[in-house]
Amino acid sequence: MNEDQQDDNRPTRQQIIEMRCYMLLYMKQLVISSPDLVVSLMSAHPKTMLPAFDRGQRIRTVFKLLASSKEVVCLQALKSLGFFLQRSTNKIILQISVWQEYLLGLAYVYPSNDQQIAVTDRVFELSKILLHHAIKFEFGGWRVGIDTLSILHGRVTKKNYYRKINKMVENMKDDDENDQKNTGFYTDSKRESTKPIADFINHSNHQIFCANVVHIISPMSEVLCNVCGGLLPLLASAISASHEIEILENTEDLSPFNAIKILEHVISLADLFILANSSNFFELKQ
Repeated sequence: MNEDQQDDNRPTRQQIIEMRCYMLLYMKQLVISSPDLVVSLMSAHPKTMLPAFDRGQRIRTVFKLLASSKEVVCLQALKSLGFFLQRSTNKIILQISVWQEYLLGLAYVYPSNDQQIAVTDRVFELSKILLHHAIKFEFGGWRVGIDTLSILHGRVTKKNYYRKINKMVENMKDDDENDQKNTGFYTDSKRESTKPIADFINHSNHQIFCANVVHIISPMSEVLCNVCGGLLPLLASAISASHEIEILENTEDLSPFNAIKILEHVISLADLFILANSSNFFELKQ
């Protein structure tokens, strides 16, 4: 066979591209048809898959998948990690800082569905493999077991505390709802008073309270005016036809919109406790 005949038998560039397309489509169908493809290959061919899995640093990908919010993805990643740990790679995981905190953080203290139960069972199976290797083969491995039990006890205690607090909050909400139902249309007689509010403010028993409120309103108004751009720009905006004024720089970490809303409430309080108050302003200032 001469060189011309060999060149005729070689595929063209277009044929090579088509072959690659078919190969990629075939790989895509394999991945789509079986979500457990990686797990199945690692189980059927561990001598071939595990070295390639380790050499390609795909263990990083597994740990990234473990952080997924989808429990199905997390479960498949745990299965892949389990097959990876069947080889003599346990020491690598044991050398990772606080691996117990990370691994036990994937489990559920009180699983509520089948997927959460499967994830929790897989986590404890992996923990059992690692602890067995640490206690049996590593120097001082018993300390790893004690640390793991301590972390697990802390997580269970923390979860129980949160459950207790949530239950207390729910009981308080139920009690409030029951109280509202039992009270019905009961109204306090004090709320039905026909006296004007100025009479309450000018009452002798309320003078100390009014003075304290005025002392609070004064610095609060100053801060809110600065947030809104300063007192002079605010006064200028009240008499300006175009409202195009220079606003000072805000240094109070509060938006002008929220500051104006709060300032409106403060002004209403000032109307009540200052303008409607018959006390001497000099006494209030003191």
